[in-house]
Amino acid sequence: MENDAVVGFIGDLQSGTTLPMAQLLSLYGYTHISYGARDPLLSNKRLYPNFFRTVPDDKIQYAAYVKLLERFQWNWVGIITSNDDSGRRELQALVKLFTSHQICIEFTILVSLDNHDYIHPASSTDVIIICGSYSLTYIKFLYHEAHFLKNKTLILPSSWSLATDLILPGDVIPGNCSLVFSIPTYNITGKEMFNVVHLSNQPSDPLLEDIWMTIFHCYTGNKLKDFLMPLADLYPYSNCSEEMKLNIEYNFSGDTTPYQVYIAVYIMAQALHKLKIFIDEKKNNTSNIYDYKRRLSQYIKEENIFLSENEDWITRLDIQNWVTEGKTSEMVVGRFDASFLEDKQLDINPQIITWRQNSIVKIARDVLKMNGQMREETIVL
Repeated sequence: MENDAVVGFIGDLQSGTTLPMAQLLSLYGYTHISYGARDPLLSNKRLYPNFFRTVPDDKIQYAAYVKLLERFQWNWVGIITSNDDSGRRELQALVKLFTSHQICIEFTILVSLDNHDYIHPASSTDVIIICGSYSLTYIKFLYHEAHFLKNKTLILPSSWSLATDLILPGDVIPGNCSLVFSIPTYNITGKEMFNVVHLSNQPSDPLLEDIWMTIFHCYTGNKLKDFLMPLADLYPYSNCSEEMKLNIEYNFSGDTTPYQVYIAVYIMAQALHKLKIFIDEKKNNTSNIYDYKRRLSQYIKEENIFLSENEDWITRLDIQNWVTEGKTSEMVVGRFDASFLEDKQLDINPQIITWRQNSIVKIARDVLKMNGQMREETIVL
């Protein structure tokens, strides 16, 4: 094999950056694994034959929306999305899907720096779907509209499950009492390796510089970053010290991204190991880099423990209830699993959900199984 030849790539987190990467890499036959991109376009194997991901396609998210809305008989909703390619595609898909399920849309808003639309004070819907790309502009918009959101239930997708800046304690909390889909968290083996990772051991590593500045808000010695990063941060900065150690349990608590990255790296490592065995067995190997790239993609497809037929291996989403009452709570109140029979896919307990006060949620009848008996219950908030 050619020395230092690149045969595969891992990344990115957002669909907006992953799509152009996938378009370019597919032209050259490179294997590509994303740990966060959910755009359904990436499921097109004719366009992206060597693309894989460790998060579910957004189509699973769309199906989960419908099941949740039907469960609570919410058939009058608003949709807020980002004014970019990803946000517009999501809006188009949701409008089509909701219409087919007799769910009416009162309004749609596309958020951008140039868009000054707002939620009309006379809006009568109790439920607003949040979708599209996360951004500070989007967050600022939601805070600006917090007065009109206070009696409405927000439903956030799994791609927004880390947007806890919506429930920061304060006078205005736009995300309070929201329902949020999230990817289940799993245990990562070998976490002890992070105990020896420190910026002082690799002072010229740009990735560690970014991690330390983001987590610990400290100066790394990189003059440009030391000048720019504090300007965009709300926290005061100090000098980095030896006491600042990476603790994955604490620093990434509630964040499922490290696990998705871990799986992406694991799959790539297993495939590279198989490729090395193949090369070692062919002593008079005449294969070229193009054959290696093809074989690497094939070996990844064989890792079917993590990759289903459509290369999307996660079919389950947890449903959290975000509440800020003195302190922030992100309690799991239900789950959606696309692998179950359709009438069993959604499991949610309305009784443990904290709803917005003074809000009338349109649940005419909620049929619950209590102690083996069916009971009809009208929920009034």
